[in-house]
Amino acid sequence: MNDIAPLVTNADGVLRQTIYYPYAWVLKYGRGNVLNLAVESEGYEVPDIGRVPYIDVAGIFDPEGGSTTLLMLNRDLIKARELEIVWREGAPARGGECQVMTGPDLRPLTVLTPRGE
Repeated sequence: MNDIAPLVTNADGVLRQTIYYPYAWVLKYGRGNVLNLAVESEGYEVPDIGRVPYIDVAGIFDPEGGSTTLLMLNRDLIKARELEIVWREGAPARGGECQVMTGPDLRPLTVLTPRGE
């Protein structure tokens, strides 16, 4: 069994793990040119890695459709973080879809029933 796979199976069916949804959103909305964003965020220290920002953002511009997709991540397991978006060349004329994934405990967890139980 692969514990980090987006989809896992057991005798009862298929389970979509939480990692499935960000991958699905990137495949659906992440078409075009990746933007070089300047993200500023408070952070926390991780041994052997150093400072990791609480907020991470990826941006994609689709020149065919003229749309921009922003994928935002809050790594803070304790509290919500405020995010301000500053458009260098003017804000978009209108907003589109917004998808949010959250829960009472944001640490990854997968529970599968072993076969035969």
